[in-house]
Amino acid sequence: MKNNLATILLVFSIVLLASKLILQLAIRLILPKISHLEFAIIDIIASLLIALIFFKFYKRNKPEKSAENVIKDIINGNISGYYGLTGLLFIVIALNITSNYLFNFLDKMDISSLLYAVTYLLNIISFGFLYLILYPERKSETNYKLAPRKILIMALSKPNKDVSELRDYILDNKIDTENSRINWQLPLRALNFHKDTSQKCYFLVSKESLSQFEEFKKLAGLIIGSEKVDNIIEAVETDFNDDDNIMDSLHNILKRIAKMGFENEDISVNISGGTSAVTACLTIFALEDKRQIEYFAQTDQAKHKALDISREHAIRFLTNLSIK
Repeated sequence: MKNNLATILLVFSIVLLASKLILQLAIRLILPKISHLEFAIIDIIASLLIALIFFKFYKRNKPEKSAENVIKDIINGNISGYYGLTGLLFIVIALNITSNYLFNFLDKMDISSLLYAVTYLLNIISFGFLYLILYPERKSETNYKLAPRKILIMALSKPNKDVSELRDYILDNKIDTENSRINWQLPLRALNFHKDTSQKCYFLVSKESLSQFEEFKKLAGLIIGSEKVDNIIEAVETDFNDDDNIMDSLHNILKRIAKMGFENEDISVNISGGTSAVTACLTIFALEDKRQIEYFAQTDQAKHKALDISREHAIRFLTNLSIK
C-alpha cells in the first residue's frame, strides 16, 4: 500500500514542481519586464500553495514517526542508501540557499531576497511533508524469540500461599512443569530460565514482600547456587501503587546496569507479577529496542513467552488509535 502511495506522490510531486517551473518561465516570457520583487511575490504564492497541498497529503497519511525523530535518524545516519542521502543533501542545500538569500537581504536590505528566502523555506516544508509520508519504516532490532539474558528485571509480590512446596519442585526439577498456583513460582521459573547467563537479577519489592525476601533468596539459591545468590539477586524497594516511584526505581536500576557496562541487548524485563501499575511501568521501560519483554501466559500451563512489541510498534499503534 505504501509503495503505491509513494509512486503516486512522487509522480504528483514531479508534475507539481514542473508546473511551477513552467509557470515561472511563462511569466518571464509573457512579462519580460517584471521586477524581481513582483516575481518573488508570485513565486512565494506558488510555493505556499504547493506547501498547503503537501500538508493535506501529510494530514491524510499520518507518518509513523515524528519530524524530530526523522531528522535525528537522518543526522545520525540511521537511514542509509539513497533515501537517507537525499534527505540529508536536501536539508543542507536548501538551508544553504536560504541563508545566502537572508545574508543578501541583511547586506543590501533587498526585500526580494527576503521573499526568495521565505520561498525556499516553504520548499523545505513541502519536501519535508512528502519525506515524512514516504519515510521507510525501520525494522526493530528486538529479537522476539525468548532467550536467556544477563540482566533480569521483575516484580516480586508477597507470597499468596506457603512456599515450602516450591522447594520440592526445585529439588525435583519440576519448577517449570508443575503448577502450584503459588505466585512465587513465576519469578522462580524466570530465574531458572536465565540461570546460565544471569549476572544480575533485580526484583521490585513492596514493603510486604521485602520482609520475606530472604526466604525468596533461599529458594533462588537452590536454582542459581547459594554461593552466587547474594551477588546476583537484589531487591529494590518500591511502592507498587505509585507510578512515579516505580519509574524512579527502574531508572536507578538502569543507571547501575549502565555503570556495570551492560547494554540493552543484555536486559530482559518480565512483566508478570506486581500490581497493574508495575506491569504498565515495566512494559514502558522495556520498549527500548533490543530489550526483551517476557511474560507468563495466563493459562493453566503459564507458558513463558516473549512479547512481540517495541517502541516503534507502540508509536505506530498509538498513531492509529487517534480519533481525528
